[in-house]
Amino acid sequence: MGFVKMSHMVTVYPSGRRFEVADNQWLLDAALENDIPILYNCRVGACGTCQVRLLSGEVAMTSDVVLSDEEIEAGHILACQAHAKTDVEILIAEDAMQVIPARVDVVEHLSSSIIHLRCTLDKGICYQPGQYAQVNREGLDRPRAYSFASACQAQDNTQDKVDFFVRLVPGGRFTTWLFEEAKPGDTLELSGPFGTFGLRKSQAPMILAAGGSGLAPIKAIMEGVLQQGLARPAWLFFGVQTEKDLFDLEDIQRIQKAWPGDFSFVPVLSNEPDDSPWQGARGFVHQAITKAQQLPQNAEAYICGPPPMVDATVEALSQLGLARNKIYADRFLDSRDLLHAIESRPR
Repeated sequence: MGFVKMSHMVTVYPSGRRFEVADNQWLLDAALENDIPILYNCRVGACGTCQVRLLSGEVAMTSDVVLSDEEIEAGHILACQAHAKTDVEILIAEDAMQVIPARVDVVEHLSSSIIHLRCTLDKGICYQPGQYAQVNREGLDRPRAYSFASACQAQDNTQDKVDFFVRLVPGGRFTTWLFEEAKPGDTLELSGPFGTFGLRKSQAPMILAAGGSGLAPIKAIMEGVLQQGLARPAWLFFGVQTEKDLFDLEDIQRIQKAWPGDFSFVPVLSNEPDDSPWQGARGFVHQAITKAQQLPQNAEAYICGPPPMVDATVEALSQLGLARNKIYADRFLDSRDLLHAIESRPR
């Protein structure tokens, strides 16, 4: 009777450290058990934080929906979705592991459920529009992931002020503190930047779709286009529940006024009272996109928000004829979503 190997060896570069992973064990779980510093957030393949590069060997992936075609071609995998089928070698980006002390400068309530958080960093960073940071404070069980809400202005990699739009999560330890107690001068820690969602080099028309705090990376992407000075026609669909939930409209108007090409802004309300005077779009973002006129099939699409909103919007754009490889998406999960997803994840 032949011997069946029940575990495989993983070698991590650039450190050269090694650890074993069982056949039925997620690569991320085994790495964390062996104190290998792979960053993660959702653990269910929805955020892309635990992305590493497979240098050699073979893995079985449960899901890779958050990876682009370019990333898959380059050998990128999600450690939380990968089972090793052979001995493997992986590469972890060391520069993404930096932890930077940060000081709270602004805690501004934009709506009943959204806060604008601005921090000054002890060490400057430079990031791409659409990327995110991990934000932590003493006493939390894990850092929280938030997308940068403005484009990096630094020309010399010394951006030391960063902005985020943070949504209140009922019962969430960090967001409850932020909404009820946080004040200028409080200290946090920030690591990053992370993520590959973001502005591509292109002159194609743009369809931008944001749900709630998903406006953060979409706003950064729009500011990135302004920095490039490209005349790209754009359609922005921004979905919230009611008119009072709309936020950052002054910045959107500023961007619209400065946009070098045509710019259409469509706010969409999903739960506005029937008897309100609202005359704009009602329903969901994907429904507004389906009803929109003259959306070009050669456009690039950038979508960010809760997973159901993102998935429905991706499908609507595909039905309109947009190529899947030109639809870029970032799915936001809050702590309740993460807990449910982790508990439901197959073993």
